[in-house]
Amino acid sequence: MKFTVRTDEVEWSKLIDARVQPFLKAATDALRETASSAVREGRSNIAGSGHFGPNWQQGLQFKMQNENSSEVLANIFHRSGLAPIFESGITIAGHRLLWIPTRPHMPAPRRSGLNLAYAVVRGVPLLFNRADRDPHRRPLYIGVPSVTIRKKWRIAEIVREQVDQFATVFRRYFTGD
Repeated sequence: MKFTVRTDEVEWSKLIDARVQPFLKAATDALRETASSAVREGRSNIAGSGHFGPNWQQGLQFKMQNENSSEVLANIFHRSGLAPIFESGITIAGHRLLWIPTRPHMPAPRRSGLNLAYAVVRGVPLLFNRADRDPHRRPLYIGVPSVTIRKKWRIAEIVREQVDQFATVFRRYFTGD
């Protein structure tokens, strides 16, 4: 027995597209909701982890790519290049010493424009402004061999938790429940 099947390729393609479109739309919508939920929870995590103001919180974002194709992506990222430090933690070591400013927003000692005096007080290396003659002057910088910034955020874990719920979200979009 022998038979031949002939199809109109244009009509066949239209039929397949009509069946696939609801699936792709549900997948795209579910992915957008999953990414949005991850960002919302991540921002909450950033807010609750210390002195991270609105700029740090709003820096966590997502961007959809290839929305009109079968290869849609949701990229979750932080605008600050320093964000990975708070996601994983880090130890920063000085060449000899790492100079920590004692006041906020102070430049590095070399960029301060001040003539600095070095002293060791009770075993702690300090830098003072040489021009300050006050007997109760305070140090401008404290020297330490290294500083460890512990992990403060759990963004990657939050994203994984949201991705684990993707099937449920997709089902809701696909069935309309």
